Amino acid sequence: MILSRSSEELLGSPLFEPLYAELDKRKATVFVHPSQSPCPGQQSLDESSTGLPPSAVDFLLDTTRAAVNLIFRNVTRRYPNVKYVFAHSGGFLSFSTFRIVRVLMMLTNQTEEAIMSQLQTFYVDTALSASKYALPSTISLLGTSHLTFGSDFPFAPAVAYVPNTENLDQFIRESLNPDASKQINVKSATHLFSHILSEDILITMGF
Repeated sequence: MILSRSSEELLGSPLFEPLYAELDKRKATVFVHPSQSPCPGQQSLDESSTGLPPSAVDFLLDTTRAAVNLIFRNVTRRYPNVKYVFAHSGGFLSFSTFRIVRVLMMLTNQTEEAIMSQLQTFYVDTALSASKYALPSTISLLGTSHLTFGSDFPFAPAVAYVPNTENLDQFIRESLNPDASKQINVKSATHLFSHILSEDILITMGF
């Protein structure tokens, strides 16, 4: 796991070039979790100027910024062997795709197709984002093959991750199919980590 930012540097920063090269060499799967947004007065709930903890909104923005910065800094194209898994359905990524792509087209001189192909290499989990409002957008962008179960346990309290999991189960029952359920709950993660799983486990999972 790595954070979306470290030492005030966002993922995608040239400062981390040696890290990207090593991850690419290892064909690593990297789980990206949001970090503290560098907004004044957002250190904690008690110190916040808004009264909102960073986990309410800022974490989602930080995740989105990290994903977009990897494309903007050309990290995704220079190191294509890394698989990134972003927490919380990738923040605002799916909702803001059109806006993000248009801005990146202007900044990088890449085509819409080139940028979309990089966005769609990303994986996301369902932690605290498995609602009937968010899931259709996420699946529209990435499909179920790049969506994997997540809970945010043990950091999130049960009052958050239990209903989130129930929402995911209900959405799958009402809007998807048994194959999609197995894809999200088992197969996506199995694919991501197949290189470290035993042959017996892979056979059991149908690989």
